[in-house]
Amino acid sequence: MIKFFRHIRKSLLNEGKTSKYFKYAIGEIVLVVIGIMIALQINNWNENRISQNSKTQYFEQLLEEIELDITGIKVNLERLDGAVKSYDTYETIYETSNISLDTIYNNIRKLPKSYGPVSFNTKTIEVLKSTGDIKLLPNKIQILLVNLETSQEKYRMVNTGNYGMYMNLVKETYLMNGFSIESKLANQARFAKALDFKSKLPEQLAKQHLAFSIKNFADLNASIVLNEILITVNELKLLIEKELKK
Repeated sequence: MIKFFRHIRKSLLNEGKTSKYFKYAIGEIVLVVIGIMIALQINNWNENRISQNSKTQYFEQLLEEIELDITGIKVNLERLDGAVKSYDTYETIYETSNISLDTIYNNIRKLPKSYGPVSFNTKTIEVLKSTGDIKLLPNKIQILLVNLETSQEKYRMVNTGNYGMYMNLVKETYLMNGFSIESKLANQARFAKALDFKSKLPEQLAKQHLAFSIKNFADLNASIVLNEILITVNELKLLIEKELKK
């Protein structure tokens, strides 16, 4: 093709048709420019298509992880709500004047002892950050993802600190905690006598009471942060679903 155009230009010069030569040359330049513009347009279209495909894939992955997180958060919020209600019932009984040690003992044993922190699905967010592809997403979604990470980290810190204090106190209630030998003492009279469980009961109950007070504080704070996270992920879900419909 280049040889063909060159041959035409050479023929025009040899024939002395200078004006036609310049017109032809300008036309040839215009054609080249148009060709470059078309090539650039095709390249931009391909890049946009690839970018859109990547965004769609990220949105689908985020949506899948968000759905899992929403399910996990709701399950844990129900558990936390049950634990708080149980503690409120215990507190009402505990605040009654001059109740017996046995009453405190029997009611404190009914309190839920375990706790289960939520494990968040963050794989896609981590990939978006490490690859820099987070820039592909709309600004509002980027901001929500950053806010979500901040709230998740806040939740982890709340759990580590508050439940850590609870567990440290529970360890001191060695006769009453979930791993104690309390249930075996009825069949081991000599061991029970040596441990002198009855005389140690007031101290053990006091530590258990303090431990569950801290756990209740931890449950309440965990519930607050989880509700904040739930609001964020629900907002993210709506925005991502709108993007996928475009």
